Amino acid sequence: LVQRSLYEVGELWEQNRISVANEHLATAISEGLLNLIYPRLFATPRNGKSAVVTCVANEHHQIGGKMVADLFEFHGWRGYFLGANTPVRDVISLIGEKRAEVVALSVAIASGLPTVISAATEIRAAFPALPILVGGQALRWGGRAHLERVPGVRCLASLRDLTAWLEENKESPGPFDLAHGPRQAPRHWPKTVGAGLPRDGSSLQMPRGVKPLLHPTKAT
Repeated sequence: LVQRSLYEVGELWEQNRISVANEHLATAISEGLLNLIYPRLFATPRNGKSAVVTCVANEHHQIGGKMVADLFEFHGWRGYFLGANTPVRDVISLIGEKRAEVVALSVAIASGLPTVISAATEIRAAFPALPILVGGQALRWGGRAHLERVPGVRCLASLRDLTAWLEENKESPGPFDLAHGPRQAPRHWPKTVGAGLPRDGSSLQMPRGVKPLLHPTKAT
């Protein structure tokens, strides 16, 4: 419900029918409503798994990532939400510290696609077997094919897709062996991580005729 509402708010802003102030007010109200369910979330029995959820560097729209972290919590995971504009080196550090079974990256603005591709590539190099989930409204402008060239990256279009992923991985082991550190990557993953990817985003093109948005309200 909150996700659909924010999509509509974003569309109203795109059409210049509401101001940035109205958009920010709607986001703040939505975050307040999401906070009301925290007692129920934290009362959910834990399954021993953890996820690191974050917005990529220079991404300041965080409510989509917050909803993703809350959904992990709802399914018994420990969701470590790092908020907006998090440098990838710090994300990598926390993944190791928390021994996360998955990392989820949120990107709302189309101009952030090269950054999320670069972040996914760096995380893959540091953790060869860690599942990487990517979501956000920026993906509607493209970039999915580039992202999924990084081994082990899966792009999710909605919270419903994330729920399905959580069900699929309910019993699967995480990438960490507590005694020996990160597990090895599956054999079918290429040894050269991110081969052919535009690390600086130079070859990542927006669809023809599409002008990237500068300030939409987006949820993952």
